[in-house]
Amino acid sequence: MKVGIVSIEAAINRSRNAGGITGVTLSADVRALAEVWGTMIYYGMTEIDLDSITIHAREALARWTD
Repeated sequence: MKVGIVSIEAAINRSRNAGGITGVTLSADVRALAEVWGTMIYYGMTEIDLDSITIHAREALARWTD
C-alpha cells in the first residue's frame, strides 16, 4: 500500500497542532514523519510504499491520519 506526500504532510500538521512541539524540539511522531516527508521531497516522490518506512513512522501516520 502506498501513501501520498499530502497525507504525510497533513499528519505532520495535525501532530504539530495538537502540541507535537515543545520549545524547539519536535515530538517523536513529527520527527518520524518529517524524515519520510524529507526523503520524499529530496527524491521528488509523490507516493511511498508503507513497507519501506519505519514502523514508528507507520504508527505515527496511523495516529494522525483520518
